[in-house]
Amino acid sequence: DYPRPPRGIRHCFDSSAQVALEYVERGFYTAFGGLITKDGHKKLKKAASAVPAGHLLMETDSPYLIPAGAGGGRNEPANLPHIAGALAKLRGESRERIAALTSENAARLGLF
Repeated sequence: DYPRPPRGIRHCFDSSAQVALEYVERGFYTAFGGLITKDGHKKLKKAASAVPAGHLLMETDSPYLIPAGAGGGRNEPANLPHIAGALAKLRGESRERIAALTSENAARLGLF
């Protein structure tokens, strides 16, 4: 019973499209990290395709969950292009569009 729906971020999402859409219905944004770049994770990849553009985010979860192709060591923001590329491929969009879209969503949330 809120005057307006709560907003927030489902950090480091790793579940199904159904669960992702339940979060969206509750006003949450869904953040995808390095796992989206790895082989397997079919449920997660379907979820990344199902989340509406206006609720999509990406994250590093630094220093953990290093994306495929980023090498070893510590995860860092410089690895976000790997995540953007994976999301772009799954959603049939350009990496630049995913970067712009997730930046717009983060700004709307007041993250920067």
